[in-house]
Amino acid sequence: MAHYAAQFSIHRLALDAHLGVYDAERASPQPVAISLRLYFSKAPICAGDDHGAFIDYAALCDAITHAVETREFRLIEFMAQECFGIARAFVDKRGATDVALWLKLTKLAPDVKHLQQGASFTLSDLPADATVVPE
Repeated sequence: MAHYAAQFSIHRLALDAHLGVYDAERASPQPVAISLRLYFSKAPICAGDDHGAFIDYAALCDAITHAVETREFRLIEFMAQECFGIARAFVDKRGATDVALWLKLTKLAPDVKHLQQGASFTLSDLPADATVVPE
């Protein structure tokens, strides 16, 4: 059973995306929010208050922002997969291949009658039997 002792979270990266099945939906940017969690099997070593072992979350947010704001997407599922792939590559490139990811993409205001909290799609590469630090 996989156990994750530490978690780093990015809460609701707010972006405007050209997202929607229909051309008219994609014509104007729509608000989305992306939340991301990085799960560490053991807490990162932070011997001091320097930048030795850290994830540059501003750079990660910039990479996701660039992809979202320069492309069009028809499905929230596909957009979430693309953002997840960017995050996975970003983390892996920094040698943190033992870090598991969780990502939730929410389309905040889809044009659906009576829908009040938007629509979301969530992806994770956590093992099915993983235990995690609760929020």
